[in-house]
Amino acid sequence: MFTLPILVLPLLSCVAWIVYTGYVHPLSKVPGPWLAALSRFWYIYHMRKGHFDQVNRQLHAQYAAGPVVRIAPNEVSIDSPEAAHIIYNNRPGQRFTKVRIVCWVHRKRMSSKALIGLGKHENLFMDLDEDHHASRRRIVANLYSMSSILESESYIDDCTNLLEDRLTGFYKRGEVVDISRWFQMYAFDALGELVYGEAFGFLESSSDVGGWMALIESLSPFRQTLLLLPAYLRKPYMMSGLLYKSVKLAITDNAKRVNYARDLVHKRMSELKDNGGAAESQGRRDLLSKMFELSATKGDKVDFHLPEIEMESWVNIQAGVDTTAIALQAILYYILKDSRVHRKLLSELDAAHQDQRITIPLKYSDALKLPYLAACIKEAMRLHPSVGLQLPRHPPPEGCHISGYYFPHSARVGVNAAVLHYNQDVFGEDAASFRPERWSADNAAEMDRHLLTFGAGTRTCTGKHISLAETFKMIPHVLLKFDMKLAEPGMELTKQDWWFHKIKDFRVSIQRELRP
Repeated sequence: MFTLPILVLPLLSCVAWIVYTGYVHPLSKVPGPWLAALSRFWYIYHMRKGHFDQVNRQLHAQYAAGPVVRIAPNEVSIDSPEAAHIIYNNRPGQRFTKVRIVCWVHRKRMSSKALIGLGKHENLFMDLDEDHHASRRRIVANLYSMSSILESESYIDDCTNLLEDRLTGFYKRGEVVDISRWFQMYAFDALGELVYGEAFGFLESSSDVGGWMALIESLSPFRQTLLLLPAYLRKPYMMSGLLYKSVKLAITDNAKRVNYARDLVHKRMSELKDNGGAAESQGRRDLLSKMFELSATKGDKVDFHLPEIEMESWVNIQAGVDTTAIALQAILYYILKDSRVHRKLLSELDAAHQDQRITIPLKYSDALKLPYLAACIKEAMRLHPSVGLQLPRHPPPEGCHISGYYFPHSARVGVNAAVLHYNQDVFGEDAASFRPERWSADNAAEMDRHLLTFGAGTRTCTGKHISLAETFKMIPHVLLKFDMKLAEPGMELTKQDWWFHKIKDFRVSIQRELRP
C-alpha cells in the first residue's frame, strides 16, 4: 500500500522543481537552455568537455535579444562591459561578493598546522571579505610590482637562454617541437627563479620534474567540478575518491603540491639563515627573500609570518604557471598563423635590433617600447584569455538590476572574458579576428578598459607583472632567434577550458636559426 506514494513523491518533486525553475524562480525570465535552468549538471557537462568558452559564446549569439543568458538554475552569464564594471569594481554601497571557493577541508574544523600552505588568513584568491582582502593585498602589493619583479630580470634571461638552447637542439635534429609543453616548463622555471630563488629544473632536465605538470593536469577538471557542484554534492564527490582513481589522484596530488611549496619555502629560509638572513649576500632578491624580510620587519604589525609566506608560495605555483604558459602559447600561435602579422612584427623587431634599441636577450623596458609587439601580445591575450570561465559574484544584499533583469543576492552573476572579448560593440565587427592594428585605433584606450585578461577591479591578478615580464621577453626572443612555422599550416588550436583555458599539442617546426 506504500508503493504508490513512494513512486509518486519523487515524481511530484521533479515536476515541482521543473515548474519552480522554469516559471517561479527569480531567474526564470532569463533566456537560456532549459536543461541549464533545471540543473548545474548542464554547466558541469560542458565544462568537463573542455569547450565551455565556445558554448558560452554560442549561447549569447543564440539568445541575441539581450546580453544575459542563464547557465545554471541560479547563475547567469552577462556579455556587457557595463555589467563587468558594475560587478567587479565594488563601488561603495554596491558591493558584489565573491562566490565561496571550495577548500579541501573546512578551515574552522582544522588546526593551522593541518592547513600548512594555506596560512592563518585566507589566501587572496579565496578571501570573501572585501575589506580583509584589500588590507591583506596591500601588505604584499609592493613585492609584486614590476620594479620588484625586474630586480630578478637576469634570472628570467637565464631561463630564456636555456629554452633557446633546447629549441636549437630540436632544429639541429630536424624534430617538430611541442611548444605548448616547453612554454609550460619555461613558465615553471622562470617562476621558480623569481619566487624561490632557483629554477625547478624543468628546462635543465628537459622533463616534468617531480611530475608536477601531470599533477596540475589531473587536478584541473576535478577542482572545477567541485567548484560548480551544488554544495550538498561536494562531500559525496570527494568521497567518490574511494571508488574512482582519477578523483583520488586529484585529491592526493593537491596535498603533494601544498607540501612541495612548503618545502621550497623552508629550503629558501634555511639558505637565507646560512647567509646571515641577507638576500643581498647571494646577489639576488627573489620574492621569498622579500617576504621573509617583510615578516622580520613588520610581521607582528601586519600579521605576516611563516604560514602566510607558505600560503603565498602555494598560490604562486597554483595560479602563476599555467596562466603565463597559456598566454605565451596563444601569442605565438596567432602570430605564426597570420603570415602578414608575422612579417610585420619581424620587421619591427629586426629594425629595433639593427638600431640597437633592443638586445638579445631583451630587456623588458626595451620590449615595452615596441608598439606592434605590444599590440600582438594584447590582441592574442584578448582572443584567448588564460581563464575561460566566468568569475561569479553574488549581488548586494538588496539585489541589483543589470541589463534589464533583477538579480537577488542568492543569484550568481558574472562576465566571462572569453565572451566579452568577442563583443562586437566593444571590439568591432571583426572582434573574432586576430588584428593587432585595432590597438592603434582612436578607441584603443576604451577597448583596453574593457579587457578582463588579468581580471578586473579590486581582484586583478597579483602576479600580473610576473606574467607580463616573462611574456614581453620570451616572445620577441624566439622570433628573433628562429624562423618558426606551424607544424601543420592553418592548424587550429586544441583547447581544454577547465577554468584555465589550456592549449594542447601546439607544435611548431623550426626552419632555420636567424641569429645563431
